[in-house]
Amino acid sequence: MTVKLDKKRYVPIVRSRDAELKGFIELSDKVKDSILPVIEFTKSRRTKTNPNGAVAVCVAKVKEGLGDRFFIADVTSMEALSSAETDGFLDPSNSFQNWRAFVATQLPLTCVPVVHLTDPFDPNSVALQAAALIHHSGYIAFRIPPGYEHALQLAALLVATLGSLERCIVICDGGYVTRGSLPAMSSDAKATLQIFAKPLLRAVAASSFPSSVVLPDYGGDDYGKFPLLEVTLSEDVKSATSLADVVHGDYGLIHPADMLGTVTNWVPRVDVPLPREVYYRRYRRDAGGYVYAARLALADPAYQPIGCWADANIRDAAAGNPQGRSPAHWIAVRVNLHITRQVERLT
Repeated sequence: MTVKLDKKRYVPIVRSRDAELKGFIELSDKVKDSILPVIEFTKSRRTKTNPNGAVAVCVAKVKEGLGDRFFIADVTSMEALSSAETDGFLDPSNSFQNWRAFVATQLPLTCVPVVHLTDPFDPNSVALQAAALIHHSGYIAFRIPPGYEHALQLAALLVATLGSLERCIVICDGGYVTRGSLPAMSSDAKATLQIFAKPLLRAVAASSFPSSVVLPDYGGDDYGKFPLLEVTLSEDVKSATSLADVVHGDYGLIHPADMLGTVTNWVPRVDVPLPREVYYRRYRRDAGGYVYAARLALADPAYQPIGCWADANIRDAAAGNPQGRSPAHWIAVRVNLHITRQVERLT
């Protein structure tokens, strides 16, 4: 099968928890064909038949949802989504032997594995992982922060180990971006990505979606609208002449940080991602909940119809027949609508 991963223009990062994965799996075939997703494997939902939350359950869902399409494989470091199994994948012993074994035995050949980095930087571990993992699909990937202090050393090591960067995907991952952090993140991302000359693909990724939409500078109790700073970030990075090829990445409009232990007051909310901003309607269950929120979201002049699973969900809810009434379901709707919208923007 001939693949042209260097032609992909969007790299969404999706964790394999149920809510995000549901929204991702419900994407149309056309959208799935257009993207190169990073699947960040997490524990699966624990049940009587799956008491340990086996990652294999998530792997099976990804395989079913993606078919023979390529994806980048990583593992979560978020405590809330981790287990003894995922922690084992991040064990640096013997150059991440557990991760390499998982890739070799449980992931399809359409998986581009991430090479894990350590702090302090371990060149021997990187070289061994790169040389071993590249045989899986023919490609490897790296996620590094903007301003990564070992970027020069990493790039030189990869050229020495592999001969070139032409089979490497480099994702400069900024995590959570705010109005205040955006200028420095963009400057650092530009400096970092310029070091990796002529890789197969290089991308910049971040998420501006907050841990709570009612935080200052975001929105009010029943309505809010704020910009997608991840779009601003990638467009600014791409404005540099030497970085015009950089690919847009984001977290599928999910907050990127671990919220373990955070207690929130659940209020039914319908989020509507647009190309460069997002708005929401939010109403308590005794004030109409998802039906009223969807009705007002759909009636908003800013609403842009787009044929996808999420759009149908909003319309059904507005008509009084929501397909789901849980926060997880509406997270899936947000992920599905956002990724579909970004593909439309980028193609």
